[in-house]
Order: sequence, then structure tokens, then C-alpha cells
Amino acid sequence: MSEPGVKRTGHGIGDDLTRREREILDLVALGMSNRAIADELVVSLHTVRNHVQHVLTKLDAHSKHEAAVVAARAGLLAARERNDVPPPHG
Repeated sequence: MSEPGVKRTGHGIGDDLTRREREILDLVALGMSNRAIADELVVSLHTVRNHVQHVLTKLDAHSKHEAAVVAARAGLLAARERNDVPPPHG
């Protein structure tokens, strides 16, 4: 059984994440819901769910929380603070 965040290739953790997937991962790590991320990035909820699933697969994580932990340990997260994120619309 593989350890989360441990790649089977010679590449580093998260090296294969796209720019958009990294952006999604940053927002996930801030605790934002998929709906809030969709509103923030002006994309559909379906698009966010697809990106999140790609992030989970690429980081070998089983949840958004686990992906955020793996990303934090690997130094993948942007230096953003929670107060940079606008409140959810609604």
C-alpha cells in the first residue's frame, strides 16, 4: 500500500499539477467549499469537482483534507492568508 503523497515516479510531489489545479489546491487548503471555489474562480461546480478529483489522484490523497496536508508538507501551497479570500456569495 502506498503512502499518501509518495509518487511512484522520479518526479517530486505535485510536479504534475497544472497551474489551475494548484490554484484549486490553495483554495481547498484554505477550507473553501467546492461551491465557494467555483464562485471565486467563476467556473462551474462541475469544473471544480473535476479539478479536485485530479488533484486527489495526482497527490494520491483520499480526501481534500489529506490533499491539503500532503501539499503543505511538500511546500506546494501559495503563501495566502484566509482573509485574502472573499466570503462565499449568498
